[in-house]
Parts: sequence; C-alpha cells; structure tokens
Amino acid sequence: MQTKQNLINKLNQIDGKGYKAYKDIQNLYDFGKYRLAIDYVQGDPFASPSRIRIIMPHNISKIPSELYDKKYKKIAVEDYITRVFNQNIRKLERGKSGSGKSGLIMMDICGQEILQRTSVVIKDRDIEARLEVGLPAAGRRVLGRKAIDLLCERVDKLAVNSMIYSNINIESLIKQVELVEDQMYIRNELEKRELIAFVANGSVLPRESGISQRP
Repeated sequence: MQTKQNLINKLNQIDGKGYKAYKDIQNLYDFGKYRLAIDYVQGDPFASPSRIRIIMPHNISKIPSELYDKKYKKIAVEDYITRVFNQNIRKLERGKSGSGKSGLIMMDICGQEILQRTSVVIKDRDIEARLEVGLPAAGRRVLGRKAIDLLCERVDKLAVNSMIYSNINIESLIKQVELVEDQMYIRNELEKRELIAFVANGSVLPRESGISQRP
C-alpha cells in the first residue's frame, strides 16, 4: 500500500502531461485515518468520472455497533451516511475546475425512502464510502495541483466530516435508526392483524406533482 505523500508526488510528476497519465495513480493509499482506493481512472475528462472508495476502520469512525447490529438498522445507518456525504459535497462544491467533469465530486442521491444502498457499506472491520470524481484537466492535460486539492484536501474533509461519529449530527442519526425500528414494528403488526397499510394521523399523501417527492 502506498501513502498519501506518494499520491501527492505522483500528481506533481504528471502535472501538465497527457490525461492518460492519470492511470498511474490507480492504487490503494494510506491516509492515516482511512485508506483511499482509486479503483478506476477515466481515460478522458469528458468520460464517466473516476471511481474511488474511502475505507475507514470502525475504531476510527466510532459509530456505535448497537446502531447497526441488525440488518434493518445497518441499512438505516448506511442511508444516513450517504445523506451526510451529499450535504457535505454541496458545502464543498466549487463547480468545474477545468475541462469536462473536472473537479466534480458525486455520490448517489437519496430520495425520501430509506433503502439498502451501495454508496455506503458497513463491513465487519470498516465502513466504506463510494464516490465518483472528475479528475481535473485543461483540455486533455493533467492539472496535477488541482487534483491534489481534490483528492487530498476536499475528499479528505468529506471523509472526516461524514464518517466520524463525533462529526455528524448524532441525534439525527439515532432518530433515523429509531424511525426504521418503528417501521419494522408496524410492518410486523400489519401482518399479525391481517392489514395491508398504515397511514399515520396527519399524513399528507398528495405530492406537489407527479415527479416531485414534496407534499
């Protein structure tokens, strides 16, 4: 495994070279609090973005195991962390910083539903976040210094602010897990009572439009 400094050195070395030089950074890097896996590097600034993973051990993230000790609770936490990532991506948004998709950071966007997702996955030893990034370019030339800012500064802030328990809204996370527990209880009761639906008092069912999730 290589280090964060190795990645910085590589990006400095390929600065100004043809875009395909970015292929040299595809690897696994130790960033201290987590590992950064650069799994796929786009061949062109206008192509589908590059794919990366942030892999953080549980002893760093410190999300209490009792919040994800059942499958449905695990889904709730993965869904919540995905939403936190998207909030923090918007806070760090700087728009494109070059040609094509340069400088963009993306993750799957959630609707109102709490669903099992592949954007954030809790495993036995760690929690893994999967993102897409647009590696910066001027035309089809590598912008190495902007790539350092993207991968070693902005993505680093995202990881620390979105995956470490003390840095997220703990009360909101716990409420989401409790909501899913309530949903499971209601689903079980529906079956016991031979009912097909449950609508809480005060629910607003009509939507703003056929393509909107807003009431």
